[in-house]
Amino acid sequence: METLILFITIVAVLAVLFASVAYGCAWLWWRSLNTLERTLYRSAGSVKLWPAAVGVAGAAWLIARCFA
Repeated sequence: METLILFITIVAVLAVLFASVAYGCAWLWWRSLNTLERTLYRSAGSVKLWPAAVGVAGAAWLIARCFA
């Protein structure tokens, strides 16, 4: 049982780390665009960062399951 909790904790930490890196990469990519490119992307729709949000929600769920 302790091994399972340790495994889930490690997976949760890795999920949070991956979500943070994905968010950071998206932010750096957005900052690297020039003004015209940003305007084009904004007119097409805002940058969606839902994968990072899903990763954070999944990590929170795993952590909650660990302590339940």
